[in-house]
Amino acid sequence: MIPERSVRQVYDLLRLNFAIYPGVVEFRSAPFLDRYYEAMRARRGPVRIAFNAIFWAVFQIVILIRARKVGRKWNWDQARCKQAVRICNARFVDPQDIALYDIRQADALDEFMRRFEHIGVGRAIANPDTDHDPAITDKRTFYAICEEHNLPHPRVIAERTGDSGWKVKGALPGTPLIVKPERGSGGEGVSAIDLPSTGRSDIELHLDRLYPAGDWLAQELSTVHEDLADIACDALPTVRITTILNESNDPELVTAVLRLPAATGVIVDNAHAGGICCAVDWDTGTVAKARKSSGPGEYDRHPVTGARITGRSVPDWRALKDLAIHTHRDHFALHTQIGWDIAATSRGPALIEANARPNVRIAQRATMRGIGATRHGELIRFHLERRTGEKRRLLTKA
Repeated sequence: MIPERSVRQVYDLLRLNFAIYPGVVEFRSAPFLDRYYEAMRARRGPVRIAFNAIFWAVFQIVILIRARKVGRKWNWDQARCKQAVRICNARFVDPQDIALYDIRQADALDEFMRRFEHIGVGRAIANPDTDHDPAITDKRTFYAICEEHNLPHPRVIAERTGDSGWKVKGALPGTPLIVKPERGSGGEGVSAIDLPSTGRSDIELHLDRLYPAGDWLAQELSTVHEDLADIACDALPTVRITTILNESNDPELVTAVLRLPAATGVIVDNAHAGGICCAVDWDTGTVAKARKSSGPGEYDRHPVTGARITGRSVPDWRALKDLAIHTHRDHFALHTQIGWDIAATSRGPALIEANARPNVRIAQRATMRGIGATRHGELIRFHLERRTGEKRRLLTKA
């Protein structure tokens, strides 16, 4: 039996280093990404062109299957399903994107980044010196940087590395914890536990029984700010803020989305857990209508608690926004683009995670506007033109 870790490593190698080409010879792209595909086309040889042709033929069949599946989820009638298939074939796009952004004509995709593009484009604009930066790929290193520079974050109170067992750094008996894998995304493997009201050695034995293998971190469980408590359910809502270096090499905020859980008993707020997302006004912190991150549904009020969403404000918004910009500028200046997950807690804004290749899907879903029509798309185009001549690199870690 192949170890799960090995399967994950192979998967990462493929998704990080193989980019889909939307066509056979010519490409079908949103204009702000043309430079990206022009560079890809210039590198292609006869083998890649042949593969593109095979992939395109398979795509025609897959789209029919996917359109029926997505259509059932979004309650499409037959006419809408046929329209989606026509647009998918015209623009090499997945039906889920058609549904999420309510695309009714092919030209509307000129503003949108498709779901298969964010990793390849993120790599194309990235500084090669940051390819394997543990400050981003490794949560342990990220939190160590936060601690060293007094950046607000949930305190790490226990950790496990390989076969060395759990080591408690400063937990208090009975402390509630959030436990997460050292590497990973999408909330995978995250859980909440209560520590026994006993001594340090008993706490370590308790953690070893629950998590007997792998690399893990245990952090104090942050309390959500009281102004968001009525829409938080059992999770800690976060704001996904994307900052990207501008023409003056200064970090600039280009997306801001409040993520919320849409069910009780769920401790993460992201799309993989069925969460909802709301656009945040950059100047005021005012929250817009919520939308289901990966399915149909729009909400002025929280679907579980009934509390108002539309029109409320993210608490400590200016401090939260400044934390993202200043952390990028002062401690991660080599990174072209970072997606920050920042929580509004009872103690103020706290850094939860940083992402080197942030997915733009929830930003586009929350606003129903493609990033190609925004400052984000403008700066992506700027970096693509600046870095297009660089050689391809093999990336081995997500």
